[in-house]
Amino acid sequence: MEASLSRQGGPHFLSNWTWSNWLGVSFLILLGCLIPIWPLPLLILSAILLFLLGSLVRPSVAIVIAILLLGFECIGLGYLAIDQSYVFGLNYYIGLVGFLCWCVARLAGVTPPYQSTTLDLPLAIFVVSCIISLLWSNYPQDGLTIIISLVMSYCMYLLISALICTPRDLQRFFWLWFALGNIIVIGHIATSFCSDYLNHFNIYGNFSLVISLTQFKGTRETLKGFVGTAKATAALLNVAILCGLPLICTRVRPLSKVLIYLSLLGMLFIQFLSVSRLEMIGLFLGWLAFAHLNPQWRNARTRHHLLMMVSVVVVFLAVLTVLSTFYFGSTELFARLFAQEQTAGTGYRFSGAQSRRDYVIHALTGLWETGGLGGGVGGIMRGMSPDSWIDPPSLYFSFLVNHGYGILSFILMGWIMLNVIMELRWALLNCPDPRHKLFIIGVCSILLMFGSPLADNFCFGFYTWVMLGFAVAAAKGVRYLVQYSTLPPPSGRI
Repeated sequence: MEASLSRQGGPHFLSNWTWSNWLGVSFLILLGCLIPIWPLPLLILSAILLFLLGSLVRPSVAIVIAILLLGFECIGLGYLAIDQSYVFGLNYYIGLVGFLCWCVARLAGVTPPYQSTTLDLPLAIFVVSCIISLLWSNYPQDGLTIIISLVMSYCMYLLISALICTPRDLQRFFWLWFALGNIIVIGHIATSFCSDYLNHFNIYGNFSLVISLTQFKGTRETLKGFVGTAKATAALLNVAILCGLPLICTRVRPLSKVLIYLSLLGMLFIQFLSVSRLEMIGLFLGWLAFAHLNPQWRNARTRHHLLMMVSVVVVFLAVLTVLSTFYFGSTELFARLFAQEQTAGTGYRFSGAQSRRDYVIHALTGLWETGGLGGGVGGIMRGMSPDSWIDPPSLYFSFLVNHGYGILSFILMGWIMLNVIMELRWALLNCPDPRHKLFIIGVCSILLMFGSPLADNFCFGFYTWVMLGFAVAAAKGVRYLVQYSTLPPPSGRI
């Protein structure tokens, strides 16, 4: 009683503050006073400080923010000048800063040590060789864009590989990407009611924050949402849809399954509006892989295939109804489905299939002329297009051309892919937990969808490295289970 009375009558609690308490409160008061004067710079500064604080305490915060920001790539940060410009989505910077925060946390002994896999060596060789190749490139401006994107994407892969090491982490990663898919759907619906907006805010010198929004007007060109392009939207939604399949299989409550299924229908609706044909093919391949490997569906596979077909037909009819009722019809939709679209204003008529055939002929001709060695120092980091300076349309041609070493680049790519397959095969054969095996099957279906030879994905793209992080996280989750589980690992063939 006397102790409590003495505390009430003692000195005020402010006198017990340390210098760090006073410094923090003073800084917050200063920010509050300056916000009416410089609102945008101080808002950006406050967001950066909060992110750094959260990432230093828990580096996994950077993974969550970077993945969610994939749905807001219309907001970019970069260098804008008259002769050259480099603008990247905020997720690139978040991954880089998050990796640096993990390095600081590791030096302080807060996080566990990095667990290596067989993928680390070939990926490191690929990144280092690409950086060295830039020194001999005849296209330094194109090469610099590739290298900056490559390094920041590689940091994101290292961050995922370092922090996602348990089955629970992998399941949370699936939920995170599934939430991203729902955010993308909501964002595309929202842009149907907004006006076009393009502006950049100067931060310092030539560094600016760029915001670009386009209202959806019933055409593929205007289906950008907050992502920025229709093809990127389709690629992100494909991963979200395939992430939803293991989630719906591991739910117990019927209401949860219904809500996930409805979300999948919404994602499929936006995916159809994007009219990205190769992404549709990749999604179908991913579905086949999941349905074939899923042990829960082994005796009822036909029923699930029928449900998938009915869902696709219903969503496709809904897309036709929306385009015919609120926009200018479905002419473009059917033109792209039958590869009869044209490029307006360039004078070069082509279908998507013909364009990719031109790429193949161009690449094989270059290999033949150089004896299979590729462009070498003359072609490293070179944009490959018969009619324009854009990136190659396929992951495999990206290795062939952007890496510059022809068949040697394919050997390196094959080494990486072989290690991915070996890691996932070992994980499938040795996983002691049937629930976690469904998520490994989900990873296999995602990589089959994403790594198809026809897929429009780039070896230096952010998505590719996140997908490689998926594979590593699945393998590490099984290692964790095998190490700490009392059950003997199963043997046999899937």
